[in-house]
Amino acid sequence: MTPAVATVPRVTRPRVTRGAGLAARGLVAQRGGRAVLHGVSLAAPAGEVTGLVGPNGAGKTTTLEAIAGVCPLREGSIRVFAERPTIGFAPQEAALYPPLTVAENLAVFAAYAGVRRAARAGEVGRALELAGLEGVATRRAGRLSIGQRRRLSLAVATLGSPAVLLFDEPTAGVDPQARHHMIEAIGALAREAGAAVVFSSHRLDEIETVCDTAVIIDHGRVVTEGPVADLRIDDPSLEAAFLRLTGVGLRE
Repeated sequence: MTPAVATVPRVTRPRVTRGAGLAARGLVAQRGGRAVLHGVSLAAPAGEVTGLVGPNGAGKTTTLEAIAGVCPLREGSIRVFAERPTIGFAPQEAALYPPLTVAENLAVFAAYAGVRRAARAGEVGRALELAGLEGVATRRAGRLSIGQRRRLSLAVATLGSPAVLLFDEPTAGVDPQARHHMIEAIGALAREAGAAVVFSSHRLDEIETVCDTAVIIDHGRVVTEGPVADLRIDDPSLEAAFLRLTGVGLRE
């Protein structure tokens, strides 16, 4: 018998016009004097989840950081087509305030996101519910488990209802229950709230579960992209297609 799982609450108050989204074109970036992106382009429609897949060192994190404005670009353009062209980013390493509680962190980041003071309590409550953190709202962020920190980082990224949401391997190191909750929440943010979501993961089963399209990147270049179902047409699985396109050699 399949065990019962908690349902993820609906995401309310959609603010993004469907059909809009994100367009990144010709992204070129360096790290430590070494080129890591060589003209990466991707499109993420509103209301859909776009998966970013690649081996270690392929350029996934740099691509997301470039779109978020964390990593400077040498070339390329990034456009957000929405009434409020804002971007929310949940990096691999959660940038939180350890001495503050979960709710206090959300309130602070809501202010950073431009949420009006009168609306912050409601926004914090929505984010707590989305991430399933109501039970630890008064716990200091420095005392959270890995999974709780990742769920808090996800919640922080959604504050202010950004038009574009970027999640960099948000489920790495979390238990199956937390992973299930986060995947469901990410899907809801796109399909119920209408955000354009870009989601990177090493778990190809997650990509197949939640993503509408996938972009496979390797050595800082896009290898292929398209609907997830189309990418695996000639292969038994997305993983088989991924290995065929990027090789089976180990990456450091």
